[in-house]
Amino acid sequence: MSIIHRTAIHTTVFENSANEGNVDPFESSTHSFIVKIWLEEAAQEGDRPFWRGHITHVPSKERRYVEDLNGISDFIVLYLEELRSKARAG
Repeated sequence: MSIIHRTAIHTTVFENSANEGNVDPFESSTHSFIVKIWLEEAAQEGDRPFWRGHITHVPSKERRYVEDLNGISDFIVLYLEELRSKARAG
């Protein structure tokens, strides 16, 4: 029988609905993400625990489930590359 211990990190994004009509120029060149991760113990004794979680891109609500911490940076890099392309084109 395996026991799962979860260690979660939550990042909360607060939006100010009063400013919905006002577009901050800084916001058009930034991205927000919510990351939730936890450590799961291995199913068999002697195996190492592993990371699980998901990351959500706030503006698009796109979510990706990850099985290691590298999956988080892989997801974010997609959006950073998009920003870089827009900056070069603009």
